[in-house]
Amino acid sequence: MAIFCSREQSADLSILGSLVPILGAVLLAMVLEGPVGAQVPTPPQPSPPPPSALNPNPLGPQPAAPEPAPQPPQVGSPLSDESELTPIILPKVPLAPPKPMQGANSIDSFVESLRGNDATFDVLVNQARILTLKQNITAGPTQPIIAVGDPSIIEFTVVSPRQLRITGLRIGVTDLAITTAQNETFVFEVRVHADLALIQGKLHALFPDASIKLSQLRDHIVVEGEARDAAQITRIIQTLSAYLVSVAVGQSRAVSGRQGVPLGALGGLAPGTAGPGGAGGQAPGAGGGQAPGGAGGQTQTPPPVPVPVQPGAEGPVGPAAAAAAAAMLSPEMAGPMAVSGAVAPPQIINLMRVMGSQQVMLKVRIAELNRTALRRIGANFLGLDPRTGGIVGSIIGGPANAQGTIGQPGNLLLGNQLYGSATLAQSSGNTTVFGIFQNANFEFMLNALRQNGMLKILAEPNLVALNGQTASFLAGGEFPVPIPQVSAGGISPTITVRFREFGVRLGFVPYILDGEIIRLTVAPEVSNIDFTVAVTLVSGGSPVPGLNTRKAQTTVELREGQTLAMAGLLEIQLNANTARIPGLGDLPIIGPFFSNTSSERTEKELVVLVTPYLIEPMSPDQVPPTPGDEVKEPNDLELFFLNRIESRTGRDFRATTMWDDVFKLRYHLNLEKKYVNGPVGFSD
Repeated sequence: MAIFCSREQSADLSILGSLVPILGAVLLAMVLEGPVGAQVPTPPQPSPPPPSALNPNPLGPQPAAPEPAPQPPQVGSPLSDESELTPIILPKVPLAPPKPMQGANSIDSFVESLRGNDATFDVLVNQARILTLKQNITAGPTQPIIAVGDPSIIEFTVVSPRQLRITGLRIGVTDLAITTAQNETFVFEVRVHADLALIQGKLHALFPDASIKLSQLRDHIVVEGEARDAAQITRIIQTLSAYLVSVAVGQSRAVSGRQGVPLGALGGLAPGTAGPGGAGGQAPGAGGGQAPGGAGGQTQTPPPVPVPVQPGAEGPVGPAAAAAAAAMLSPEMAGPMAVSGAVAPPQIINLMRVMGSQQVMLKVRIAELNRTALRRIGANFLGLDPRTGGIVGSIIGGPANAQGTIGQPGNLLLGNQLYGSATLAQSSGNTTVFGIFQNANFEFMLNALRQNGMLKILAEPNLVALNGQTASFLAGGEFPVPIPQVSAGGISPTITVRFREFGVRLGFVPYILDGEIIRLTVAPEVSNIDFTVAVTLVSGGSPVPGLNTRKAQTTVELREGQTLAMAGLLEIQLNANTARIPGLGDLPIIGPFFSNTSSERTEKELVVLVTPYLIEPMSPDQVPPTPGDEVKEPNDLELFFLNRIESRTGRDFRATTMWDDVFKLRYHLNLEKKYVNGPVGFSD
C-alpha cells in the first residue's frame, strides 16, 4: 500500500502518531474524574452510552450521571471596578534552554539528517515533462512518498511506478521530494520558466534593429539590450507585458489535496485505484500504468486496512464515524484540505538603454528685414501787392496764420479800411525748400521729400536639452511697468511695479522618435522696446514704452541636420493721400504748388528657421575659442598715439597693474632674472 502526500502532510502524520495516545489518555481522565464530569451539563436529550474504551466496566450496570450542581445566578459584570482599572500582570513563562547537540535527549538522537537538493531541472510554464526513474519506487517494505514544496507552482501525476509527469503551473521555483519504498529520498529543485526562447524570437522578428536579451529572476523577467530610441523600448516592454498577462491567466489557483492518511481507513478508495491521489498526485498504477504484480494492464487492489473496533461497540465503526472520531482526536485528520492564495503578478525589470546620444541642440535663426519708402511733395506760398495791400497765400502744405481787421479802432480817418497780417510757418519740420523775396513781397515753402529706411534683425540662439526635457533661454533684459492698485475704500491708489522681459527668448522640448526623427515643441520670441506705442499709466508719470514682438509656438518633426522654416511673414503696407486746390492743383508742372501729396510703402519680411542636431560632449582638445579670446587691451603707445582700442601686438596690456611701469622695466628685470645665470655686468 502506497501513500503520496505533500511534505507538510508527511510531517503531520509523524506528529499525529505521537499525539493520538496522549489525547486518548487525557480524554479518559476527564471522564473518570467525578468533579470534572459534574461540571459538564447534561444535554436535554438522552445521549447514547459512551464507548467501552471510556468505561472501566463496560458489561456491568452503568452508573447514573450525577446531576449538575446549580450555578448561582450572575449579577452584573464578573469583573469588579478595581479589576477594570488595575491592569492584570500575568506571569511570564520561562524559556527552556535548547536541547544539546549530543548525548541523552539531544538533537542528534532525534534528527537523523536534513536533506538538501540533489539535482535540478527546468519546466516551461503551462507545459509538462515526463520524469523517468530507473527503479520502482513502490518496491520495498515501506510506503513511498512524493511531496511538493509549493503545489501552486507544479503538479505531478504518477503515470507508472517509474514515471512521473511534472506540469508547470506558474513561474517560480519549488522542490520535489521522492521517498521510495526502500526509504531512499531524492530531492529535486524544479524551476518553472517562461518560454523565453519563443518570446525572444518574436521580439527579434518585430524589432530586427534592436539587441534584446531575456532572462528570468525567479518570478520576474529581465530584459537587457539596446534600442534605437525610447519609443522602441516602450513598445518592447508593452509586448512583454501582453505576454505575461496571457501567461498569468492561470496563476491564481485554489490548491486542494487530501491529508496523508490511508484512504481505506476513512472508507475511501484504497491507494492504487483510480481515485484522487495525495497532494496534487496519484497513487502508482492510477494513471493507467501497470502496477507491480498486475497482469493485463489491470491494477491489483490490496485488501482494505482493518479498522480497530472499540470494546463495547456493537459492530465495526462506519466511515462517517471513523472520520468524526479522527476529527475529534485531531483536526488534521478531517479529510480534504483546500489552500488558496493570491499570486503576485510577475514584473518586468527593464535594463535596456538607447544607443547613441540623447542630447539635442536646437539652432534657431530669426531673420527680419523691414523696408520703408516715403515720398512727399507740397508747397505753401504767401504774396503781398503793395499797391493794393492784398495778401494771397495757401495753407495746403503747412500751417499759415492770417488775420485782418475792418475799421481799425482809434483811426481818425473816415471810411472803412482793411488792416491785415499773415505769417507762413514751417510745415511741421518737413519743409525742404523755402524762399523769401523781400522786394517782390513773396514767400514760399516747398515740401519735396523722398525718404527710404531699412531695418535688419538677425538672432541665432542655440540651446541644448536632454531628450524629453524642457530648456529655455533669454538674452535681453527687463523694464519696469508701474501698475496702480486701486483700493475699495477710496484711498489713493498704490503703485506697484511689474517687470516685463524683452530680448531674444527661446524655449523648446525635444523628443527623439524612430528613425532619428526629432519632434520639437519650440517657442522662439524676439522683442524690443518701442516708444512709439508708449502709454502713460500713472497720472503725472513717465510714459511706459510698449514692445515690438515677434514670437511663434508650434510642434514640428524633422531629422537631424534638417532645417525647417517653422514661421514666416511677408507684409506690405501702402499709405497715400493728397490734398489740392481744385483747378490749380490739377494743372501740370505748377499743380504741385497748389497741392500736397504723400505716398508711403512698408515691406516687412520675417522667417524663423529651426535645425536640430544630436550632439555629444566635446573633448578638452575640441573646445573652440570663445568670443573675445583674441581681443587684447592696447598699450599706451597704441592708445594715445595710434588711436587704437584693440591691441595688435598680441599681448594684453593690463592698465590696472602697469600704470606705474610705463616703460616695462619690471618686465625686463624679471626676464633677466629668469634667463641670466651667474655673475653678470661689465668686465674690467
